[in-house]
Parts: sequence; structure tokens; C-alpha cells
Amino acid sequence: MTDRLLVTGRRHSLAAVEEVHNTLSEGFAPATAFELFSAIVLTFCKSASERLAAATKQLDDVEDHLVTERLADERRRIKDVRRLTVSLHRPISAQAALFQDENRAGWELSAGAHEILGSLSARLKRLDREVVMVNDRARLLQEEVAAELADESNRSLKALAVMSALLLPGTLIVGIFGMNTAELPLTHTHGGFLLALLLVVAATGLFYWLLLRAGADLKF
Repeated sequence: MTDRLLVTGRRHSLAAVEEVHNTLSEGFAPATAFELFSAIVLTFCKSASERLAAATKQLDDVEDHLVTERLADERRRIKDVRRLTVSLHRPISAQAALFQDENRAGWELSAGAHEILGSLSARLKRLDREVVMVNDRARLLQEEVAAELADESNRSLKALAVMSALLLPGTLIVGIFGMNTAELPLTHTHGGFLLALLLVVAATGLFYWLLLRAGADLKF
């Protein structure tokens, strides 16, 4: 790139280049190649900012679900945001470092070119800070969502464990009455089935009371 010439090459087309090309046909007339290059970079920054704004909106939705206890498995959306921020951080930070004053000390450029590159470096640094902030927020939300999902899973396992424990006394009594042995209680007693059911309920209630006395937390 010189003041009058800009040559670029890339395997895939850039949306920013196409957008600037359209503005040229609409009357945009850069005085130097550096102004044209600045327009391309700033168009890229504008596109990145819009994508960051959409990503921030996704994080807002995840946070709303998190604080209102309507949390679903939001990890996929957070991963999409983090993938975006990682893909943006690398080229933006590399360009910002390339355009810094200390990296241009030996470049034979005009004062206007140095000024444009300095302005681009400052803009890219601000954009990179936004990318890092969004990535940090996504990582914190990812950890919070993971903790909330783990807590929900623990509550479900606790409920299952308590239900299984409460069924143990009844299961024991049913197992005893299910033995095909002689002199089984209530075998020839009128209403023996109802008495056995009452015994099951009483044993379960006694076990529940013992759990409460032992200080077990039965709240889910």
C-alpha cells in the first residue's frame, strides 16, 4: 500500500470490501489509498460491533432466564457467543498491534497515513476491549448456568433419594408378608390386608419422623 495504490488479496471475499465498493459507486471518493483502507477497516469494525450487540442481546436473554428461575440449557447459546468473541479477538488484536506507533517506526509513510493508522489502531483497541468484555461476561454466565444446572440436578437426585428412603419401610414389610412360610402373621385374620397396609403407612410415617428428628433436610 502506498498513498495512491492499495492491493489486497484474500482467499474468501470480505463483506467490508464489498460494502465499501458499493459506497464508491454512490459517490464516496477517498483522497488516498489510506483513506480507502481506513474505510474498509472501519466498515469491518461496524460489522463486528453489530455482531457484538446481537451477542450481548443473547447474553441478556440468558441472564433474564437465570434470574427469573426459568433456566433451560442455555449453554449452546453461550458457546455461540464465546465462539464469536474468540474469532473476532484474534484478527482485531493483531491489527491493533500492527498499526501501533512503535510498529510503524520504520515505515516510510506520509504524516496523513500515520495519522490514519493511529486512528485505526485506537478504534480497533476500543473494539477489542468490547470483545473481551463480552467474552468475560459470557464465561461468567457459562459458569453460573453450569452451577445452576448442577444444583437443579442435585435437587432432583435428593428428591429421588428421599422418596426411595421413605419406601424402604413399606418395601420391607411387603417383603416379609410376601414370604411363603408357615405361621405368617395376618394370613387367616379378617381384614388382614387392610391391617398390613396400615402397618406399611405407620412404618413409613415413623421413618419420616425419625428422619426429621435426625435433622435431615427434606425440603427440595
